Amino acid sequence: MQNVNSVTDITKLLTTFALRTIATCLHILHDIPEGEDGDMFRKFLQFRRSSKICPVKNDIFDVVFLPSPHPDHTSMIILVIPPWALNNKDFISFIDTGAATPGSLDEIPTAKPASASAVMWALLWDMCSKQKCQYFAVTTYESWAFGNFSSNMQIACISDLFRAPVHLHDAQVQQNMLPSPAISETLLFWTAACVGAGGILWTPCDDKIIS
Repeated sequence: MQNVNSVTDITKLLTTFALRTIATCLHILHDIPEGEDGDMFRKFLQFRRSSKICPVKNDIFDVVFLPSPHPDHTSMIILVIPPWALNNKDFISFIDTGAATPGSLDEIPTAKPASASAVMWALLWDMCSKQKCQYFAVTTYESWAFGNFSSNMQIACISDLFRAPVHLHDAQVQQNMLPSPAISETLLFWTAACVGAGGILWTPCDDKIIS
């Protein structure tokens, strides 16, 4: 990642490789036909970058989203924060804060600067509530967390930290050095759940999974 100098560079890597692969898998799971017959369906299974979902001057983050076929809704939002802006300690703190509960965001103290985890939760809630989106992910490219909000946006659940280690292009990587499941597998499951692909139905903030 020596040539990655901005959050936009990270987003380009994600949309060009990882998320494009996930989108192709979703096309297969949905059995979308090739050519013009499937164009209408494919546009809802293609990740897109947006600076309008959360316009902030001099921001240090980026937003990628998966559109929804339902008007005024978004299927999934991915908050991209570069690793130099979100260190491992703050990322773990964000996860350890736990599920956002009713009124918890209102308790963020205003007398002093809010913590990174509080800002991230507030940012996610603001974006997801405005976009009517229940599923989200946060990533620095090397680390990921997945979460969802309840239908009334009053409760949120968050996963443990998932690692996506980056190796040098000429490194000798052994099988036992790779995480299991791979981040691509976890990301595919999460996106499949949010669009109902592959027969996976997962009610946000509910531990019942049907597949």
